[in-house]
Formats: sequence, C-alpha cells, structure tokens
Amino acid sequence: MRLFNKKKAEIKLRLIDCDYAPEDMEKQLPVSCQLIRMIPGNDRPDYWIAKCDRSIKYGDSTIKYLVLAPRFVGAKIEKGMGTIAVNVAYVIDETITQDTTLNLDKCRYVAICNAIEC
Repeated sequence: MRLFNKKKAEIKLRLIDCDYAPEDMEKQLPVSCQLIRMIPGNDRPDYWIAKCDRSIKYGDSTIKYLVLAPRFVGAKIEKGMGTIAVNVAYVIDETITQDTTLNLDKCRYVAICNAIEC
C-alpha cells in the first residue's frame, strides 16, 4: 500500500490554459502543482488535493492548494494520462488537507482548465 500512495504523490500537473477562469488566474498561468492525495466528496469519489509549486494570488489572499477533479465523466487523473480537462477550486481553508472527505465550504470553485502531466 505504501508504494501505491508514493506513486500517486509523484504525479505533477501543469494548468496550461482555461476555458473559464477569473482574469487574475489566467494571468498567472501556467500553474504547476503536485498531487497530494485523492479525497472523496459527497457527489463524486475522485477529487484531488494538490499543492501549488508557487502561490496563486486571489484578491488579498494567496492560494497554496487546489482541489482538482476530472471535468468529464470517465476521465481520470492518473499517471500517464497526458492532457485532461479539470475543474479547479481554490482551497480557502487549509485544514482541508487533513480531512477525510471534501468539505466544499473550504474551497471555492474558480475554473475549468486544461492540464498536462509534467
């Protein structure tokens, strides 16, 4: 089991462009991030918490973590996936990194982006 978790932690993504995003986010692209772990939500089991390589400006705040999920049914965020469309949420309460299920009150949905594995 330990090797399996280590493998997942090695996945890095780069958000390269967005179909929908706030203007301030688009100006900060590309954004690279390291997947930390998968976290289930009430509506789907395949959300991911990711740590940004550099902070993202969000109003007066700085964002260090994102919540990502595949945009389309059947798509998966996994090693070897290539390019994928993802829903992106900013983590506004970092205690989410300790939670066992996704609490949507701790993040703010902001974008639909294309991501590539790097």
